[in-house]
Amino acid sequence: MHNPFIKALKPRQLCFPFSTLQTIANEHYPSLAITNATLYHYGTDAAKVRFRGFDKNSVAQSGRINRLSITLDARNGAVVEKRGLENMHGINQALSLFYYLHFVPDETLGVRIVLACFGVALAFCLATGYLLWAEKNLHQKGWLGDLTNRVSIAVLIGILPSSALVLFLQWLLAFDLFDKEVWIRGAFYAFWSFWLFYTVFERSIVTIIGRMLKATSWLLVLAVLFHGLKSGFFIWDSFEKGAWTLFGMDAMFLISALLCFVLAKAVDKKELFYRYERKGIFDGY
Repeated sequence: MHNPFIKALKPRQLCFPFSTLQTIANEHYPSLAITNATLYHYGTDAAKVRFRGFDKNSVAQSGRINRLSITLDARNGAVVEKRGLENMHGINQALSLFYYLHFVPDETLGVRIVLACFGVALAFCLATGYLLWAEKNLHQKGWLGDLTNRVSIAVLIGILPSSALVLFLQWLLAFDLFDKEVWIRGAFYAFWSFWLFYTVFERSIVTIIGRMLKATSWLLVLAVLFHGLKSGFFIWDSFEKGAWTLFGMDAMFLISALLCFVLAKAVDKKELFYRYERKGIFDGY
């Protein structure tokens, strides 16, 4: 008797198993540390698979912004496209290095936590130091000093809610969304631009900093929530099952959210920030 499913199964038999394709990719690109793979039209005559990752010998230049890849024909394992560092523009490599120095991707969790602590301390000292310097030097420079301060606030503090948005979108958007990283990257720069325009529009420095910190806090909490909804591992589940990496990540986000919320409340009571408004630095143009 004729089986109607046989015809549908035959094309899939023409494709190599995924493990075989990964082995072939490693043979053609041995220095590529594969972090993810995407299947295109698997089981059809146009079946392809793209393996993406970073170069083990050039981690900083092949980070999240400048991922390298190799694309294979899933039917015979032939190389369709290979994108190495020699094919990448120098600007992409520079941006990847900049990203690496900020977030240290593709490293162990312990190294990233230690460097993150130093980074937070450095950012706090830089922001506080700039505010003290600006209070003494820019209040007599009129609209130019005002604009300089506002842009600086957007750069120094506006990066926090923009980065928190990246974590939130990582779990909010569908995993199989085509070019998901491109969408998230675009959302990051768009949100950062929003805070830049907002700092120019809003007159009160206390309101600006407070809303930035509160937005960061809420986005971090939502990131943890959607992480649990999408993965099935809420923070209490990962703790009970001993998934310490997931638990540590969620706990770190929640602690950061709490810290941002406490700082946002403290801004309203901090005499330092009101000095700007009393001196007329942020009175607009």
